[in-house]
Amino acid sequence: MALTDWNGLQVKCDSLKVHFLSLVIQIVIDDRLKAIHSLLKSQRILFTTPFLGFLSSIISNLASDQPECRFQACNALSGLALTKMRSPDFPHKAISEELHTFLKPQTPPKGFETTSLQQFPLHYYLSVSLNSNTADIKEGIWALVTLISLLTLSDQWVYARSDLRFVVATLAPALVSKRKVIPQLARTAWGVLAWSFTLLPRTHPTWRKPEDPSLAHTELGARGKAFRFLNNNSVVDLRIYLIRGLLLSPSEDDVDATVGEVSRALLVLKAMISGSQRAHYETACRVLQRLVCDVGSGKQTAGILDDMRPTSQIFEVTISEDAPKKFKDVAQRASELDLERIRVLSEAEIVYHYSDLVETWAEAVERTVKLSAELPTSLQDAWQSLLLMKADLTQENQHLASTGGFATQIVDILTKFLVASEDTNVQASCLVVVKRLWSVMKNVFARSWLPAEKILAGVLKVKFTLEDERVRVAWSELCADLISVGIPSLLHIISTDCEGQKVTRQLWSVLSKAWQVPDDKAHWEELVSSLVVPFKSWTISASEIELWQGVVQSSMAMANAVSVKPLMVVERFISRLGDDGVDIFARSPRCLAILMAYIDLSASSVLSQPFMLAIDRTLVLNYPPRAESLSVSLEIKRLLGKMILSTPRGLLVPLLCAVEKGMCCWIADEKEALLAQEHAIV
Repeated sequence: MALTDWNGLQVKCDSLKVHFLSLVIQIVIDDRLKAIHSLLKSQRILFTTPFLGFLSSIISNLASDQPECRFQACNALSGLALTKMRSPDFPHKAISEELHTFLKPQTPPKGFETTSLQQFPLHYYLSVSLNSNTADIKEGIWALVTLISLLTLSDQWVYARSDLRFVVATLAPALVSKRKVIPQLARTAWGVLAWSFTLLPRTHPTWRKPEDPSLAHTELGARGKAFRFLNNNSVVDLRIYLIRGLLLSPSEDDVDATVGEVSRALLVLKAMISGSQRAHYETACRVLQRLVCDVGSGKQTAGILDDMRPTSQIFEVTISEDAPKKFKDVAQRASELDLERIRVLSEAEIVYHYSDLVETWAEAVERTVKLSAELPTSLQDAWQSLLLMKADLTQENQHLASTGGFATQIVDILTKFLVASEDTNVQASCLVVVKRLWSVMKNVFARSWLPAEKILAGVLKVKFTLEDERVRVAWSELCADLISVGIPSLLHIISTDCEGQKVTRQLWSVLSKAWQVPDDKAHWEELVSSLVVPFKSWTISASEIELWQGVVQSSMAMANAVSVKPLMVVERFISRLGDDGVDIFARSPRCLAILMAYIDLSASSVLSQPFMLAIDRTLVLNYPPRAESLSVSLEIKRLLGKMILSTPRGLLVPLLCAVEKGMCCWIADEKEALLAQEHAIV
């Protein structure tokens, strides 16, 4: 019995020894891994070569079943990554190959949907750490710093490895984690992938041409394959890293040398513009503005150029008990997207890629219209830069102009944004957007060059819902702005391009508001022609009569400035009315009274028969008077009496004969419509 007890005790002692020895070994390993990071950080030159020999041991401990051992292995690995960033003679390719040798058996085959601790321990620990929002945050930080270090040490050769797919798939859940530091570190990892891309050679013939989707994967060089991988697998906002990487190389005088980079950058930018999230679209707009911001400045802004190397701060911080606190600021700084680091295109590159740049910009503007959003300032600035690229000084060297072909192109671009949507919000948005773009054009080009008439014609061809107040206001403001530069044949536009009375009426109102004061850019006869429009299309309203009166006043002032008498202005108006127009005009006695107030026949030698007949027709058609027109009808009688008193004797009889019918029906008052005092006035 005693022997049995002794044997049992001996077994327990042996077990404790094994456990203790295992614990001691683990502590030794942890301490050794801690020491590697510390020494590489402080004594890089002395310890780099010896510690590279420990790489296989370090990476094997990444898959340890002891969390602390995995943490320290990660620290040691990040120490080696820090050394790589600081050592010009680091054996990049050899280290990348050794990492691949380790990672290849740790990578599940394509289509493998479960995680297996026994078969793929590293994949298991990384996936578990990043797939759950309930896992220890320190585990998540370990997983991402491990991935960042592995990618950094893999260098450009990562794109030739089968384990790349494993890395990207592992990163995906981290990008949407609710714990802020995790997606920030995941974005940093994606930035390292973009940096690795920039190290690939640009020598393959297919790379020096725009992207050709029809080319098979096998026909591409290493850089072309990597581009497709990143472009197809990037979350929308992470494509900024790819754009920055594509434009990392400095611009060259030979634009052919950067065709591959710039054309692909615009391809990526278009994908960002069409992204589902508005924030991504707005970022893309700022990038586009950044690309063309040097136009007209006379300088080349290179940007804050660097080589996109991973920040050393990620590798300097170790994973310890206070890891979340340590990595909070580091992760935020490392993941920030500084658009100032994107290279600006040279003017030679903008000229070469002008059509693609305009197309990209137009897609961004169309997205603005669809969102019923405010046009971003960045797109307005980009539009100005694109216009300036086509502008030339006129002979006087005071104003900018361009070719007729470019004017046509501008009209096509702007009218493309005028959407005949059933959504009135979209209608209002497109009108506001075009007005903003038109305002930019006015700031760039001479007024005499601007294709205002053609743009206005394009506006009038679209059937907008003018009953909606927002649409009507936006439409009126755009038309008024177009009219403000002066249009020589506006009435031709109204008669040939307006579709429907509502549009014609609204446009006339806009034009009349612009002509409430004399216009140096117009001729008085243009104003007279506009006065005719209401009487050929609709019944003029009280508010429109007020506008009409203002135009009459302006036309009279403009005619007087060139020694044309008021009677000539009135005669020109009556002649343009035509017989049908006179009948309609006669039903608006207030308008006749407005014209009569300007007429003085005292110095006339010839009587204006058309005008007298218009007065007569008005008197006839407005008897018996309606209550609302009685006072103005009496005003016409008063003005006519004043006219008769001032008429030369030789014209008096013809005048009375011309207005005889109208005067007789009012004097006779067969309908007994007038009171005694009113009849006395007649």
